[in-house]
Amino acid sequence: MKELIKRMAEIRSRKVELRGVLETDAKADLDAIEKELRELDEEYTNLEKRKAVIEGIGAGTVPVNEVPNPINNRSADNFDQDKEYRSAWLKHVRGLDLTENEQRALTTGTSSAGAVIPTVTQNKIIEKVNQYCPLLDKIDLLRVPGGVKVPAEGTTADAAVHTEGATITADGDTLSSVTLSAYEVTKLVTISKSVEKMAIDAFESWLVNKIARKIAEKIGLKNVRILEAKENALVKLTTFVPTAQAEDVRKALFDAGCGNIGNYDLCSYNMEGEGTFRAREGATPYCGAIGELHTEREVRIETIIPAYKKAATVKALLAAHPYEEPVYDIYPLQNSWPQAGAGVIGELEVPETELEFLKRIKKTFEVGCLRHNKLLGREIQTVALCGGAGAFLMPLAIRNRADVFITGEIKYHDYFGHDTDILLAEIGHYESEQYTKEIFYTIIRDLFPHFEVQMTKVNTNPIKYM
Repeated sequence: MKELIKRMAEIRSRKVELRGVLETDAKADLDAIEKELRELDEEYTNLEKRKAVIEGIGAGTVPVNEVPNPINNRSADNFDQDKEYRSAWLKHVRGLDLTENEQRALTTGTSSAGAVIPTVTQNKIIEKVNQYCPLLDKIDLLRVPGGVKVPAEGTTADAAVHTEGATITADGDTLSSVTLSAYEVTKLVTISKSVEKMAIDAFESWLVNKIARKIAEKIGLKNVRILEAKENALVKLTTFVPTAQAEDVRKALFDAGCGNIGNYDLCSYNMEGEGTFRAREGATPYCGAIGELHTEREVRIETIIPAYKKAATVKALLAAHPYEEPVYDIYPLQNSWPQAGAGVIGELEVPETELEFLKRIKKTFEVGCLRHNKLLGREIQTVALCGGAGAFLMPLAIRNRADVFITGEIKYHDYFGHDTDILLAEIGHYESEQYTKEIFYTIIRDLFPHFEVQMTKVNTNPIKYM
């Protein structure tokens, strides 16, 4: 509504401006001005109608699902397959500004709270739910618009011995029905503005990695590295810069977070060549003349960045690049990212017996109950671990020849068949993640050095031990 009112005010202001031109400038293009005025009048009329509809929805006098579409009357089903609509819906959820066409598309909302979810997105959610609830794969899914009655067998009559000539009493089977009521499942998700800078999965991966490393630090591991490196999380940025400004642009890219590979930073590949372009009318070229083909000595700069830093990197590039229209390419990479992922693995400086190690872990993490599989007298030196419910990394820990795998939760059946493969140590979900507060303490302290930061001592573990 705020954007709508803002646009209406802009139209009014522009119409006053145009009428002023008609009164003061005798050389003005009358046809062009009259055409623009007609277009502004038409747009203003449409906006007034939309405003009235929106106000009616707020007052409860207009059903949301009957809001007209100013462009056309495409149905929600058509929108679901429409890339424009899907893009509009995703931008709407993230709180980003929409184009005028995207705003119109979203008037198909089924409630005042939002718009119809695209089918593609809906199916992805259902697929993810199925992953978390394997039982759903055993269920026949029936989509109906509301409740439904399913016939079911009721009373079943037994066969009876009948005497010849006797009267037969009807005693047939009966049917009943089961009513399946419809329920609406909702989930409110709050998304901050920081999502534009870091994707959810990237933040999650970062946090999990931090927790795991903090645990490794507590245990005293050396040569710590990621157990399961994150895939498809890196992109390559390529741009072309005049030779004289190449160093400035490289520095801007490095400052934005580009060029970090393992224990190295400021990484880039540079190759000199010639770029050509011709500036057309309306351009303000950094070099060259309007209408003339220009050749410029340029440096091709290639560097690497985490995907979640893409937006910040492009912004830094555009600010530092001298060209009016900088050329840059971003390529997705299938390389794993060893600096991010799930779980860590490292080595103890001095090997320990199984019992010594477990006793030390129990004391270090203040564990009320430490669960483990069978002790076989093995020597513990290579340690793999993951905070929280990290049992999914157990096969990877075994493949990396870890002597022990520590995590917060392990299911009963996961213990079977691994006695000779690895020592399993289950220390509790809360216990394995309790050092998260130390991570955030450090971040807040570094970002706000003049603030007094205190560490909470409140135990929020919902599980109690007898």
